[in-house]
Amino acid sequence: MKTKNELKNDIFFSIVTLLFALFFTISIFVTIEARDETIVGARTFPYFIAAGLFILGTCLFYSSLKQLKLNEFTLEDTLNLSFKQIQAVSLYLLILVLYCLGIMYIGYIVSSALVLLVLMLFYGARNKLIISLMVCIVPFVMWLVFSVLMEVQFPQTLLY
Repeated sequence: MKTKNELKNDIFFSIVTLLFALFFTISIFVTIEARDETIVGARTFPYFIAAGLFILGTCLFYSSLKQLKLNEFTLEDTLNLSFKQIQAVSLYLLILVLYCLGIMYIGYIVSSALVLLVLMLFYGARNKLIISLMVCIVPFVMWLVFSVLMEVQFPQTLLY
């Protein structure tokens, strides 16, 4: 059985996941151009990702609510969030929005390295060697896989 704090985190994370899925779905319409009338096109894979986010976020939300009823916690007790928790989630969402904007303006590799650095520091990583290796290697490997091997076209930006 999960504790009240774990259920609170699950409910809050499911709400954030659903909000991100909504933002992601809207960004699909704005950023990906539908060039052809075929069933499988440039928007197909992002639609599957958005659908998966909606499904998993909804399942987590209802599962957490069900466990709340079983443990006889009230929803009001669970949703009472401290200012620090709200601030942390708001900062995380801001980082995601800035990352999406960064991809369009400064390119995938630079914005991915920056967001990876910020998130690692945000979550408490302190080993400078690990941080340096992750920031340098992960965005390049992801670019290599998507751009070179899978031939996914990244948007043309100022630095790319």
